[in-house]
Amino acid sequence: MSQKKNKGFTIVEIMVVVSILGLLLVALTLFSFYRAGSLRQKIKEADAIRSQSPMEISEMTLNKDILAFREELEARRFALMDEAPMPSLFRVSQGISYETIPEEAPRLARKLLGAAFLRIRGGASEGEVLGLLKEASILGTMNPKILAEVASVALEAGLVDFAREQADEVLKLDATYADAWLVKARLALKSDHVNDAREALKTAADHKQKNAEIFLIYSELYLKEGKKEESEAALRQYHALMGGGL
Repeated sequence: MSQKKNKGFTIVEIMVVVSILGLLLVALTLFSFYRAGSLRQKIKEADAIRSQSPMEISEMTLNKDILAFREELEARRFALMDEAPMPSLFRVSQGISYETIPEEAPRLARKLLGAAFLRIRGGASEGEVLGLLKEASILGTMNPKILAEVASVALEAGLVDFAREQADEVLKLDATYADAWLVKARLALKSDHVNDAREALKTAADHKQKNAEIFLIYSELYLKEGKKEESEAALRQYHALMGGGL
C-alpha cells in the first residue's frame, strides 16, 4: 500500500507567496496614492479654470470688441475717400505745385487718403502707403482737418513716427483741435504711457465732448489698467453715440 503524497506547502513556498502578495499590495497602495494625487491636481486645475476663465474670456472678448469697433470707425471715416484715378497733373510726385489750385487741395488730399486706406487693407508696403500720405500732407498744409486725417491713417498703417509728426503739426496750427489730441492719446497707449493718454483724452474732451471716439479710446485705456467694468461702460457709451454717426 503506497503512501499518500503530502499536499501541504513548504515554508519556502509560503514565504514566496507572501512576498508576492506583499509586493502586489505595495504596488496597489502606491498606485492609489498616485491616482489620488492626480485627481487632486485635476481638481486644482479645474478650480483654477473656473476662477480665471470668466475674467480672461471677458477681457479677450472686450479687446476683440474694441478692435472691431476701431475697424468700423476707420471704415466709416474713410468711406467717402474713394480711390478714383488721380490725374498725373495732380501728383506731387510729378513735381507739380499745388499752390495754383488751392480749392482742389482738400478734395485731392482726401482721395489720396482713401487710396492709402485701401492699400493698408490690401496689405501694401509701408513705403507705398507713406508715399501717398506724404503727398496728402503736402496738400493739407495749413489745413488741420486734413493733417489730422493723415495722422489717423498713418497710425492705422503703423507709421507711428509720421503719425506723431502730423498730429504735432495740427496742434501747432490749432492747439484745441480735438482729433489731433485723440491721435496723441492712441500713440501714448501704443507705448503704454497710460497717464499721457489720459491727459490727451481730457484735453480732447474739453474741446469736443460729444466725440464718440473719445469713449472708444477710454475703453482701451481702462482695459490696459485692468478696469474691466469701466472699459465695458465706455464701450457702451461709444456704441450709443455711434448710433448717430461720428
